[in-house]
Amino acid sequence: MDDEKFFSLSIAFGDYNIIFTNYFLCRLIGFIQHMIYPINAFTAVSLMFAVLAFITLHSIFARKISLKWSFLVMIFLYAFFGVNHLTIISYTMLPALLAVAGLFYIIDGLDAKFRMRNALWGVFLTVIASMYRFKVFLSCFCVIAVFYLVRYLIGYRKSEKNLLSYVKKLFTKQFSFTLVTVVLLVFSFNFASQIINTSTPELSYYKQYTTLRSQVWDFEMPSYEEAKSEYDSLNITENDLKMLKNIYLDDGGAFTIDTLTELVEIRKAHIDNRNIFSSFIDMSKSLILETLSFSTDKSILFISFLLIMLLFLLIMKKRYYFIPISLLVVMAGLNFYLWQYGRTPYRAIYGIVFPCVVSILYSVEKSGFKKKALRFFDNNIFYSSVAIVCIAVISFIVPVTLSKSYSIDTQIKKVSGHDQVVNYIESQNDKRFVVANCINVSNNYNLQRPWTVKIPDVPENAAQFLGTYYRSTYDNHLLEKFGTKDVYTFLINNDSAYFVDTVEVNVYKMFETYLNDHYSNGKNIKLFLNKSIGDYRFYSVKEN
Repeated sequence: MDDEKFFSLSIAFGDYNIIFTNYFLCRLIGFIQHMIYPINAFTAVSLMFAVLAFITLHSIFARKISLKWSFLVMIFLYAFFGVNHLTIISYTMLPALLAVAGLFYIIDGLDAKFRMRNALWGVFLTVIASMYRFKVFLSCFCVIAVFYLVRYLIGYRKSEKNLLSYVKKLFTKQFSFTLVTVVLLVFSFNFASQIINTSTPELSYYKQYTTLRSQVWDFEMPSYEEAKSEYDSLNITENDLKMLKNIYLDDGGAFTIDTLTELVEIRKAHIDNRNIFSSFIDMSKSLILETLSFSTDKSILFISFLLIMLLFLLIMKKRYYFIPISLLVVMAGLNFYLWQYGRTPYRAIYGIVFPCVVSILYSVEKSGFKKKALRFFDNNIFYSSVAIVCIAVISFIVPVTLSKSYSIDTQIKKVSGHDQVVNYIESQNDKRFVVANCINVSNNYNLQRPWTVKIPDVPENAAQFLGTYYRSTYDNHLLEKFGTKDVYTFLINNDSAYFVDTVEVNVYKMFETYLNDHYSNGKNIKLFLNKSIGDYRFYSVKEN
């Protein structure tokens, strides 16, 4: 179950206290959801913001470099980045697009004659970006702030009194007003959301548990061999770590709040013991090899940066080289931070690379062109040649981007016997089915782009372990209707309850070991195959 589907279901249910997304944004989407149900408002609103952000970027480049060249810039951006927003919905990548569009719309307004509409629209997009994912907004803000300062310093001349007085000129009334407005609104909405999301003991517990869960599951944990003594002191077995990796968190068993807190400390200690220089070398080797592969989503991301940087170095004067060099340093630093913590998926790196690419593109201006580049700029034959090359590159890039980890095809794969299993579960009202994670027992296959939303999404007599993974208001409601908040003990010696696994997922042995480690009370717990439908397996859980 991906995060976007979880957000969609929670908002449709009326649960707006989603820890990683702002309460007020969820409220706004929820208001729309009530009017258009069963159309998925989270998907619709996110797609709308993505389209508006791309239109905003196009208007920026049309003013900056001319309408003719802006089309090629946007074709490039659509090819390398549009797939991430117009064919899928990702709450970690969308804020990067919104923040970049909003902040550069503000900058563009400051570069030209100050226009209040630029400031207002830019501030709006930036605030919405921070509501989707606050940390992604911060990374984009950091990158663009460095770009803006370096670009301003390039204009320094010896004729100026001194560098400090030159920097002070940056903080005009318009610049200061816009900056203060952005900071106040972003942090005010974030602070208010945090207060609301911890306003009851249940919400406070959810926030604490989910935050700790994120710190041990989303980031790389040391292996059992690397920290055996620390894990043993917490009674965490190697099988428990496998359960953790497969998103089985049990706040009544191995993964209580106290245990998760200790696991976070183990991870931090493991990071502190690493040699920073060796880690940086390892990261550099890994990124270079992946980029040279030309075949992964991250390689496409870094190729986009390298292409734009190479073009910039070819056409711009040498004093402008400080812009891509400074951005390269910032990008390396932020990537190294993520590398150290073992958090390097495509969606995390996206919020670093994308603002760097747009920053370099925005830096391209005729006043900084080399003489040869300036001669070619208005040549129609040269423009046509660049357009042909651009289209040729894109014809290679787009299929590769579509075929990788964010491919929609991988999200809608049906398991043999799915329809029969759904019908069987719905017909057995007197029985309860606890379904292994990563198994879909609903009729909504497209997890990454769910255009419709249904509450509940699965039969009421079916539950997943993800309920204990999130512990949100919505999940607690589903588990309460299911009949328990502890699906682990619920299964043991319950003649009307079954554990559902598939041939592909195949976690029943791992689950059996976990039950024996934490719930056996000296007895032996076994899973017995009760029924098979297609590739689905139904097990009863018994104590011997």
